[in-house]
Amino acid sequence: MPASRRVEDVAFPSTCVAGPIPEPAPWRTVFAGYASEAKLAPATVKRWTGVLTALEDAVGTDDLVRITREALIAWKSELLASGRDPRTVRDAYVAAVNAVMNWAVANARLPANPAAGVVVAVPDKPKTRDREFTDAEAATILRGGRWGRTIHDFRAGMPTPADGCLGSAPTVVHASTR
Repeated sequence: MPASRRVEDVAFPSTCVAGPIPEPAPWRTVFAGYASEAKLAPATVKRWTGVLTALEDAVGTDDLVRITREALIAWKSELLASGRDPRTVRDAYVAAVNAVMNWAVANARLPANPAAGVVVAVPDKPKTRDREFTDAEAATILRGGRWGRTIHDFRAGMPTPADGCLGSAPTVVHASTR
């Protein structure tokens, strides 16, 4: 699709497909059925309602039957061009629309899912460092504890306070409590 095309240009194709015209499927009605059946969390309902409203604003209709694959691809491109993170577009916007449309197909509300196969290319996150502590970091953390253990004590298998082998920790009495 040429980059100069907009969502409005592709939302409603001028040619009709042979066969019966499907009943309108307003996204609010379809989404209510999906959310009820899937028992979506309130936060998910709120987030996906915003996503579906954004889709409606972009394509100019709330009828899922009238939304084409080309319109979804144009919407995806607009979201990316507006500076949205590709992961957000993939994991929030496209995923929400795809899930609702899949449910609509499974429940005979849509003849096909135009969002199926709409892909957002997401670059791998650069790995900045290992998730484990370095020996120096672990030693710093352990030195800050009340029992004065070092990393070498733990690696040697010496008992720790969690093992219950050291007795109770010393009680600190503050001058203000005397």
